[in-house]
Amino acid sequence: MQFIYDIFFIAFSIVYLPILIFKGKSHDDFKQRFGVLPEKIKGQNKNFIWIHTVSVGETIAAKEFVLNLMKKYPDKKICISTTTVTGQEMAKKIFSEEVATFFFPLDLSGIVKKVINYIDPYMFVLFETEIWPNLIIEMKKRNVPVFLVNGRISDRSFKGYKKIAMFLKPVFRSISLFCMQTEDDAKRIIKIGAPARHVKVTGNVKYDVNTDAEINLPQAFDKIKGKDIFVAGSTHPGEEQIILKTYEKLSLNRPLVLIIAPRHINRTEELINMCKSLSYEYVLFSQINNDNIENKIIIVDTIGHLKELYSIATVVFVGGSLVAKGGHNIIEPAIFSKPIIFGKYMNNFRAMAKNFVEKEAAIQLKNEEELYETVLKLFKEPALAIRMGKKAFLMISQNSGAVDNLIAEIDSYMSSFH
Repeated sequence: MQFIYDIFFIAFSIVYLPILIFKGKSHDDFKQRFGVLPEKIKGQNKNFIWIHTVSVGETIAAKEFVLNLMKKYPDKKICISTTTVTGQEMAKKIFSEEVATFFFPLDLSGIVKKVINYIDPYMFVLFETEIWPNLIIEMKKRNVPVFLVNGRISDRSFKGYKKIAMFLKPVFRSISLFCMQTEDDAKRIIKIGAPARHVKVTGNVKYDVNTDAEINLPQAFDKIKGKDIFVAGSTHPGEEQIILKTYEKLSLNRPLVLIIAPRHINRTEELINMCKSLSYEYVLFSQINNDNIENKIIIVDTIGHLKELYSIATVVFVGGSLVAKGGHNIIEPAIFSKPIIFGKYMNNFRAMAKNFVEKEAAIQLKNEEELYETVLKLFKEPALAIRMGKKAFLMISQNSGAVDNLIAEIDSYMSSFH
């Protein structure tokens, strides 16, 4: 079976690796993808807990889980692998020297054997639903427990997994525990081959956040205090054009500050060109000072500041939802009691979005016209915006506890395992 996975992954790599290089996404540490790891990752006597997150969102969401895991297993070291450069940067920023970080290896049997030998993990934790057949099967051969935590199955993933369910069964049999976010996620993963006795519903760790967030924005932002501030976070192609049109209509009758944070900062130049083509004045977040912040669209060209920018918003739009990208995390603006709006494409956060809308803690939009009407209404009715924000904050405390559930499930398994 691993031979089949190797053939598939080699075919995929022949196409994908040149694209990465062409797009400039190869980097100095790219050799780590081939199993050439730094000395600090070298384990001995199973002293490492290996956690894999993909990118920025998963790494941020994993913070409380990782910190609690460190407390539970103080005699173990933690190493975190990521797939993306931005995820790697975020892991280093969040955990500093406490955690060793590296890039996830290519899922080829020869490479994963080399990496597992090198790290010699005590356990392996996959954050959200990342299925890497060769690595997971090899962990099973080495008697290393594999935990899939905060698991979710989107509509799109479910359709894809069903088509290859017969190939996934040996992989799923090698996973010790599936800790899923919701009952629906649990039912879906069982339907595509996960043994029901190994599937638990533990909740969504994205609700388990520190609500005492520290804000450290440049002093220049004091100049826009008191104005209506519309923050559009984690936007994708096709959404910025809608946001800019909405901004144009809104700003005809009222002073307004627009802050756009694209999901991928390598699209900064694209946003600059949009603003230029529409003759809008703009300033990059990295270049803001007391003299250039007023009466301009702010384009966020740095990583890790979106959460702080949510704190000053009057209204927050969460991107990836007006176009079919599946949406993004709505907890960060909820921390600051902000009124939250998003589009109809929230399938990656289906349960969370439904919960927020039902509790009147967020508004879901169908189109561009509704975006304009909703933002305008929230600007005109601050009492409504405040009520929505308070309900959004309340959602956090009402749904937290997933981290404790995960730690309990893992500890229970490890106690019986050894």
